[in-house]
Amino acid sequence: TAAPLAVIAPFVGPALERSRVASRTVLASTHFARAVLALGLAGSLSSLSFYPLVIGVLLARKVYALTKTILLAQLLPSEADLVAAGGHLARAGTFAGGLGTALAGALLATAGVSALPLAGAIGYLIAGAVAMTIPAHRGERRAPVVAEERIVVPVEVRTASIAVAALRAASGALTLLLALAIKRGGGDAWWFATALVAAGIGGFAGTFLAGGAHRRLSPDRIIVN
Repeated sequence: TAAPLAVIAPFVGPALERSRVASRTVLASTHFARAVLALGLAGSLSSLSFYPLVIGVLLARKVYALTKTILLAQLLPSEADLVAAGGHLARAGTFAGGLGTALAGALLATAGVSALPLAGAIGYLIAGAVAMTIPAHRGERRAPVVAEERIVVPVEVRTASIAVAALRAASGALTLLLALAIKRGGGDAWWFATALVAAGIGGFAGTFLAGGAHRRLSPDRIIVN
């Protein structure tokens, strides 16, 4: 699922920039598209159609992320407001992701795996309806034209990038193994539910711990810890 998305993703941004459709409409459409795809997933968990449906969900998620960035810049032209709103959305997204993962684990243990995409479809429909209430922007914010220059990346940034990439690779591998184990079955559902709940709690706690750690420790110490 990740490989086709990596090929398609670079074409999404330019397509959005050339599109004349309002960003608010595109944002809501990504939610409604994922709702439809999630409903399809509910009846395709054991068939080959599962994989293209997942690719569709991931592609809609990518379009949503890019559109959200564009819409935020249109609604908040002030640099300070844009940074503050971006930080708020990041914290809210981490909180919602952790809470959603924990709820998914509980739902998996009590109602079964088929209930997860159905619950996701309901969430996407609600999100799409809320997205349509976003006020229309008064004008598009154009990026300033700057001269091309070579940027020297500090050694600390390259080192941190390698460390973060390794952490994400390990997290992705564990998530993939967990997904395959759930799909194969043959185990106690409570073990899988516990893993999902633990991931949600960990992401939620990390959001609040990161702020204090950033003020007390250097970036290198934070990555090591």
